[in-house]
Amino acid sequence: MKEYPLITTRDITKLPEKVYYHRLIEWQKKGYLVRLGKNIFSFADKKIDDHLLMLTANKMYSPSYISLEMALSFYNLIPETVYTYTSVSQKKQQSFQLHLAIFLTEKLKASLCLDMILKVMTIS
Repeated sequence: MKEYPLITTRDITKLPEKVYYHRLIEWQKKGYLVRLGKNIFSFADKKIDDHLLMLTANKMYSPSYISLEMALSFYNLIPETVYTYTSVSQKKQQSFQLHLAIFLTEKLKASLCLDMILKVMTIS
């Protein structure tokens, strides 16, 4: 699993050998893993950057998609810096504040999500 940027407890349940949650906490205390969110870990030698935090935002509240404002800021297409990792989802609005960042999920109507997906598919 070393090649994966993030590891979730769900991923670990798919391993052939049994790994208990307390083992993940032990590995975190020993410095092998870094906890990025609830049930989301990364190996300690991975660089924690915007890309990794955006992946974390999507894993925390799935299915969700990085917001346009966050994407524009990430690619330096707007002059403003965005400090909150904002995602959009059809589920209810939620906010998570962790030691690394603030994550916000905004609710988007299902019809808007479908329109957005169709436009992205048309552009590709």
